[in-house]
Amino acid sequence: MSLKYLVDILPSSESLDKSLSPYESSTLTLATFSSSVGYIQRALLGYDSSNSYACLAVASLGRPLTEPKCHINYLPVELLREIFILCLPDETWTHLLNASDPPAPYPPCQLTLSQVCSYWRRVALSFPDLWSTIIVISPGPCHVPLVELWLERSGQLPLTFYIDNRNCDTWEKECASITAAEDVIYLLRPHVRRWKSATFKLFARLQPLSWSAAHPSGCLSLLESLMGLPSDCFSLLETLHFDVDEYLCRYHSESIKQIGEMFLSSSLTQLKEVEWKTRKFLHHDTLVFPANLTHLSGDFVLDTSFLSALSELKNLHFLRLNGSCNWDRFRYEQPLTLDKLHTLDLRTASSTQSLLNLIVAPNLTVLAIGTPFPEDNYAALPLFLTRCRCNLKTFSYFSSTAYHTHISQLYGLRAPLLEGSIFVALCRFTLGTRCRMRKRRSAANGVILDES
Repeated sequence: MSLKYLVDILPSSESLDKSLSPYESSTLTLATFSSSVGYIQRALLGYDSSNSYACLAVASLGRPLTEPKCHINYLPVELLREIFILCLPDETWTHLLNASDPPAPYPPCQLTLSQVCSYWRRVALSFPDLWSTIIVISPGPCHVPLVELWLERSGQLPLTFYIDNRNCDTWEKECASITAAEDVIYLLRPHVRRWKSATFKLFARLQPLSWSAAHPSGCLSLLESLMGLPSDCFSLLETLHFDVDEYLCRYHSESIKQIGEMFLSSSLTQLKEVEWKTRKFLHHDTLVFPANLTHLSGDFVLDTSFLSALSELKNLHFLRLNGSCNWDRFRYEQPLTLDKLHTLDLRTASSTQSLLNLIVAPNLTVLAIGTPFPEDNYAALPLFLTRCRCNLKTFSYFSSTAYHTHISQLYGLRAPLLEGSIFVALCRFTLGTRCRMRKRRSAANGVILDES
């Protein structure tokens, strides 16, 4: 339906006012409802007896459909493409569990969309953006030709891909998955200049310890598929997620270090988001992060080198740390100022207090502590917020115990802790107990903490 057609059938407000009698403009009664259906149709269509288009449209409402019509095919190509993009999978894309062994995966949405009808197929095959997202979960031999097809149909557009082999339940399946993941990575290597968002979740956790000790290079080829790429090739890379299990880190720590030096390089000016999980096996004497990072998450070794590199991130908005301190190399005396940081998530086992004593974040709005907080360290939290002078809105505390006495002690110094507008603290415990505290202002402008 064209815009000109809509303009032609819609009457002006003046003509519409003249056409409505006092009875017609009032509420319709049940007795006259059936006789008023025609009026409702005419009103909704902007009926005008002198408009031939409107007369035909009203007349068509009374005719039964002789055959079903696929109204989706009347959508403009541009709108249909937007719908296709919204159907693309993400990292939550899972397997369809059935009686088959191994479980058969859901067919990729790109193939499903291109098989609905000839019209959808033409739209899908002529839309390279649809094929620039590659999701490979539990890699198998079938993924290799699919990735080749995706790379061909995506043209030269930037690539978003996700490779995850964590869902294997036997060692044999894991070995086949590792081989397939390696083949997929080698297919992606020639297109490294097109990488925009890359996710690698590589695991070898099911290998027997006796075999691992006798064959320490068993999974080295999987890591080697990522090595040797020059940093200047990642000109479009904006998001990187790298997650490997303890086996790969323990037996191939040198390879992990080389991969870290390749990806975590100051030359990657476009890189904005990094999630790095190497089970605390990444050690760097001179660690340098890409200068334009806005999102950093990982289990880095918290030492002087890491803190120095962190201090150079002037655009950092989100920081999540779940590593551990190297106390022999933890010598950072000056405050660690992160001016643009608005979310701080600390999941470190033994260094939460040390980090709170170091970090200064004046624009912090969200603070989460993901490990038990010793009672003798409770004072570090209000001192941290007082020093930052931030407008904190949300605080989360995850504890392995569920004693309300801990909460009351944690909030012992209420005044500096509750500075800011609309402060909501959600305290969640692994034992299932939840304590919600809200800041409310009484007539005396005081603070009341409610527990529920």
